[in-house]
Amino acid sequence: MLPLTHQAEALLRHLVGLLPEIDPYRPETFTTYKKVHDDLGLAKVGRSWGESLMALGLVELAKWAQDQGLPAITGIVVSGETYEPGKGYFSLHEPNQNAYAWWRDEIIKAKEFSWNEVLKTFAPVR
Repeated sequence: MLPLTHQAEALLRHLVGLLPEIDPYRPETFTTYKKVHDDLGLAKVGRSWGESLMALGLVELAKWAQDQGLPAITGIVVSGETYEPGKGYFSLHEPNQNAYAWWRDEIIKAKEFSWNEVLKTFAPVR
């Protein structure tokens, strides 16, 4: 499995930890770009919270998960205004069906997936 940067790995661990509280049919239960910054103590480095998180590992994580054939877990990070992921989420994955149905299905897959097996391949967190 290809490595992730420390920031992208920390983001993955955080998102995996949020999955039990996520309801794929209720995007208001997802986390927001700003909340992830707050939860991880990240400084804003872009014009928007979304752009900032993209620069801080969200895009890397999304591409990595796609390359590994894993569920698109980054879809649980949404705008606090629209409760939808940014356009980059859909353009990266290019779903062949209704984008919103595909997004929901990916969140269902992410919740059902055994992420602990993936996380065990990384160095222990200190």
